[in-house]
Amino acid sequence: MPAWNSRKRVFATLSHREPDRVPVDLGATGDSSIHLDAYRKLKTFLGIEEAEVQFLDVIQQSVLPEEKALEALEVDTRTVYPRMSHSP
Repeated sequence: MPAWNSRKRVFATLSHREPDRVPVDLGATGDSSIHLDAYRKLKTFLGIEEAEVQFLDVIQQSVLPEEKALEALEVDTRTVYPRMSHSP
């Protein structure tokens, strides 16, 4: 049995093999993100200090969760953006 980490867990799942547990995703894509109001309540519950949030979609008020929140919830995925020649 391999020593499981997030990377192995996600790849096992994508390869239709059984991981040690179901991989958890929060905010790695716009479809799996969290609304600003819910995120603020989650941060309060987790005891994470209020900081400026980064929006994935301002109109929908979906945010990019901070690393502290992802670690506290043992989230297995992270957002990856391609390098751009300019910012949006």
